[in-house]
Amino acid sequence: MPVFIPHYFILFYRCYVSVAVIGETIYACGGFDGVQRHNSAEKYDLARNQWTLVKPMFHKRSDAGAACLRGSTFIPYTLN
Repeated sequence: MPVFIPHYFILFYRCYVSVAVIGETIYACGGFDGVQRHNSAEKYDLARNQWTLVKPMFHKRSDAGAACLRGSTFIPYTLN
């Protein structure tokens, strides 16, 4: 029988967000809220079921790819 497990919502509404996974943490970086692009970044901790803000990016970004390398997240191309 399926079990419903509630998850917290991301802190800021955004689309065209860049997402990367490191271990059991999901990172959501940049994005577009329908009005402007963002430089904010959030991480989701699966064990705690919680989103928290992390250090923002230097530039506002959306529509980008994201990759992880040696524990860091990179967003090499973007619209800004």
